[in-house]
Amino acid sequence: MNAHASCDKIEDLTQSLANECEKLVADGTLFAGALYLPSAHANDHVFALTQDLSGPHKFRRSDKVWRRRLGSNQSAAAQAFNDRAPSITPSLMFPDQHQCMHLPIKGGLLQFAFANQSPPSNMQKLSLLKNAPQIAPIEREITKITRAAKGNLDDYFNVVAAYQPNAIAILCDMSGFKSHAQKLGYRRTQIAAREFCHTLLPTLADQYNIDIVRFTGDGAWMIAPFNMTSPQSKNTAVRNAINFSKTLQETFPIFMGRQDPAMKDIPLRITFDEGEVCLQNTQLSLNDPNDISGQIFTHIQELDSQASRKTSTLQIGADLQTYIQQQNNLPKI
Repeated sequence: MNAHASCDKIEDLTQSLANECEKLVADGTLFAGALYLPSAHANDHVFALTQDLSGPHKFRRSDKVWRRRLGSNQSAAAQAFNDRAPSITPSLMFPDQHQCMHLPIKGGLLQFAFANQSPPSNMQKLSLLKNAPQIAPIEREITKITRAAKGNLDDYFNVVAAYQPNAIAILCDMSGFKSHAQKLGYRRTQIAAREFCHTLLPTLADQYNIDIVRFTGDGAWMIAPFNMTSPQSKNTAVRNAINFSKTLQETFPIFMGRQDPAMKDIPLRITFDEGEVCLQNTQLSLNDPNDISGQIFTHIQELDSQASRKTSTLQIGADLQTYIQQQNNLPKI
């Protein structure tokens, strides 16, 4: 059986159904939708089957949802899946902004997300969709897929965890840069910081296969990507991050002393951990704050805020630190 062909049919049918839903709910702006199927991982887990669509299609899917196992604490669709009754609930991520309309069908659940609050009258309209001509063909395709998967849809569609680390994210930052600028003069310190960011950091980053994502003025955000399904790839990225950090710590005071002797003792903070980052754009804008949005970057900022401001520090997330200690072929911290 050609699973790809079935998925294509489902996407066409669900897109058509989404258009019907949007016509019925004229007071809301439909911005996303998906067909969710049950995950074998746990009773309360689901995943979105539909793929990314472009152009006029509103049945788009985020990589954070598409073929990711989502539990009832992560997804309104997972919460609604076992209820088997049409429902309208707030989005778990943006409850004050988005409403999710859920339509259970045989073997799955259709979700339509709207960009505003949904009046009670929409429940009636949602119920009307149960008899839409697209429903029966969608259910037939789900049956075909389920049979072909022999009950294990997760393996059949390579479903992965909701949050899947795919990079080591690194933040390096000078401590007390502002106070140094006040003492030595802004222009003087800025020149030294610029040399650090645009000479030393890129040189070492290239040496250790680290990608600079965004400069921060007196430091930078960087990532060492790895294949989330390959332990060897992850170990290579971790090894590069450790060796990069150690080399940077050794080189930094010498380099800064050459730029300006008054700045050779400025502390350098380096913090890194593993997490999930968007790797869709290989050339990231150095001025776009969205390049460092996401759970891992927030986590690293929290770790960094706990670091000493008086001495140079190297901080690593607790779980990653344990992982490093358990591996025989990784440098010790």
